[in-house]
Amino acid sequence: MEDQTRSLSEVAGLMGVSERTVRRWIKSGRLKAYKPGRDYRIPETGLRAFIEESEISPKAPAPPSLEPSFNDVLEEERRAYGFADAIKAAAAKWAEEVSTPGMNDQKRFGILDAALDLAGFVEEGVEAEAWDDIPNEERKVIIDVLEGLNEVAIRGVQHMQDERLEEEAEQRREQIRERTRRIA
Repeated sequence: MEDQTRSLSEVAGLMGVSERTVRRWIKSGRLKAYKPGRDYRIPETGLRAFIEESEISPKAPAPPSLEPSFNDVLEEERRAYGFADAIKAAAAKWAEEVSTPGMNDQKRFGILDAALDLAGFVEEGVEAEAWDDIPNEERKVIIDVLEGLNEVAIRGVQHMQDERLEEEAEQRREQIRERTRRIA
């Protein structure tokens, strides 16, 4: 079966270009054609092949830059503030729980220890970065978090005093004093 052919002007019309452009494609070898006389004839298969070769594929996404973008910094900041808010909310709940009269002492000590450990982790993070290099807004968040965790410890120790658990209370009280000195 013979391949259908198109004229130069037909291909130019189909492709939305001038006849001169189609001639350039033929002369460069990009578009298959033959010239049985004065006019070029372009086979359908040659035209399909040219179109397929000329097809543009979408670019692959560029690999992520190693340099942080403005949006990366904002997202990191949002996560940090969200994490700080979560710690403050937990601290508020813990402060309420440790002052509950019927709470098991073991659970109370566990919450106190968790609050003091978490405050220690926050302080270690601050020590890793010079306090003066931390922006004021971040300093306020850090101080709020530490104050919330200290409130947990203070309420828990106060409740232990009320129940005459003096030795345990004194150990926790000393930890609180040390943390308070570091914050100030």
